[in-house]
Amino acid sequence: MIYFYQLLVKCLWVILYASSMMSIAHPATQRVYSLDVYRSKQLTREQLISLYSNDFTRIAREVLHNDQAKWVKSIQDVTERIDALGKFAFIGVSPTLYPHDSTIHITVDVVDQEDSSRLAYLKAKPMHDMVDTSGLLAKWKQYQEIGLNKIWLQGHFSNYKSCPAFHCLFGFEEPEYRPYKQLFLTNVPPNKALLIRMLRHDKNIQDRVASAYLLAHLKSGEEVIEALTPSISDVSSEVRNSVMRVLAMTLMKVRTKNFPINEMMAALDYPVNSDRNKALLVVESLASDKRYQQDIIKRGGARMVSLLQQTQPNVHEPVYRILKKLSHQSYSDTDVNAWKKWVDTHQP
Repeated sequence: MIYFYQLLVKCLWVILYASSMMSIAHPATQRVYSLDVYRSKQLTREQLISLYSNDFTRIAREVLHNDQAKWVKSIQDVTERIDALGKFAFIGVSPTLYPHDSTIHITVDVVDQEDSSRLAYLKAKPMHDMVDTSGLLAKWKQYQEIGLNKIWLQGHFSNYKSCPAFHCLFGFEEPEYRPYKQLFLTNVPPNKALLIRMLRHDKNIQDRVASAYLLAHLKSGEEVIEALTPSISDVSSEVRNSVMRVLAMTLMKVRTKNFPINEMMAALDYPVNSDRNKALLVVESLASDKRYQQDIIKRGGARMVSLLQQTQPNVHEPVYRILKKLSHQSYSDTDVNAWKKWVDTHQP
């Protein structure tokens, strides 16, 4: 059994969605949480709400108040109780907080034991202790720590106006970030081979994450894509998330003829919500390119119709944008039958 606790403080991708936790108003009449259950024949949303509504409400309130010790324990407890309801190969509980929204959106990701082939994409866990002779990973972690501390201290995420790389987390416009701009732009290209080796072979997850973000500072988008795509299926969800985040932003800036679209279509059904969200952002970047549209419809159309039924905003909203972009139709985001019919009638 694989347990996956998607922890807000530990996972940068969730923090980047978050607004001020302390300033959010949540009157008693307002919904505290929403719940999705993804891909299980043994569990339903209604079943879990009936059994564990109090637990999900408690998790939501603990997250809203940034009471980390409590909600970490609450998530662990409810995950173990869900596991007792059936035979599962994987269970993940992912709460997400969005700006200007006091509802905590929770996704329970499930892989049934009989469906364990869905985990076959996982690569072997890297086992090498690697040394960063460039010093770039340490510098990236300093930069990232400064950015995260500013989010928690200021209670919001400051958007940057420009990004000199193919992907930016915090940009380089504020005084604390400026020393890192030229450092990364100058030193990443000559250390490309080292960073790729660390991304693919270093057993330290945070080193692989840092390598993925640093490789966004290469000189060409094609280099970034070539360096990152083999790690779409990294064993770590944090690494996969970082890789696909960088790819999505890179593809907004460059057009490529040789993107491995089949691997990205497979990622639409990866077990963790953050995987599917980032895969959708990559697909959205490719959906305007006629070279990829038929493959997206053929290999991902049915899965996207299924994902449209999720209420989690970071999945529901991008999949709706993709379907509209591919179809030039304006069916409602809740008209699943209309979208299913369109996908079925436009299979290549």
